[in-house]
Amino acid sequence: MRLTVRWQRRMAWAKTQVVREVAGGVARVESVNRVGFTGTLCPPKKRLVRSESGMRVAESWTVLPQQALGIHEGDHIYMQGDARCYRVSGVRVYPRHQEIDMELAP
Repeated sequence: MRLTVRWQRRMAWAKTQVVREVAGGVARVESVNRVGFTGTLCPPKKRLVRSESGMRVAESWTVLPQQALGIHEGDHIYMQGDARCYRVSGVRVYPRHQEIDMELAP
């Protein structure tokens, strides 16, 4: 139980949607409204990812929210005390809990 309380963080979830321009461009736009929630942050996992500039180390975090949320892949999550934006890369729903994988947004 001590580990769970130690890693609890306040977070804010911002829903995103894909917008297509008349000229054919596509962009992901973040909603103005943010939903606050508390979740347990598991220790990060590191892996190598290939990008345009070469290989980089990507840290991915897993969050266990206390209540069920309607989070989808591609949405943004902001942690309290951290100015960076995290992009949701996967959501797994189980009968008793939900797991959200996220990594730093490019």
